[in-house]
Amino acid sequence: MVRYRARLALVRDDLLPAAARDANLRMTAEALEAAGIAYGLVPDGGPAHRVVIAPGGRSAVLEACAAAFAGRAVYARLLGDGELGDVLAERLPHAVATTETDPQAKVKGICLFNAS
Repeated sequence: MVRYRARLALVRDDLLPAAARDANLRMTAEALEAAGIAYGLVPDGGPAHRVVIAPGGRSAVLEACAAAFAGRAVYARLLGDGELGDVLAERLPHAVATTETDPQAKVKGICLFNAS
């Protein structure tokens, strides 16, 4: 376990980048499925995919991710017009609300990644 840019990360030599990306996608899908939230996958111009949800489902997704990843080293990158910062996923609802108190900062998406 190392600290890098204020985040904890587990150093592994048995996980290639593609496998880590797939594991993050699987982790996200499992959190949404456990909460009964419907989602879709959209290719992102390469090997990555985006998870999309129905309009109006944002709060439920933030709460589901916060609950699913509580106590784990899972981080969320807040995305808007550029990156808005990284937070522990268990703090997503609060972090999004706090970020959006700035009228210029609108969280348009999140990128989840497991650091353990």
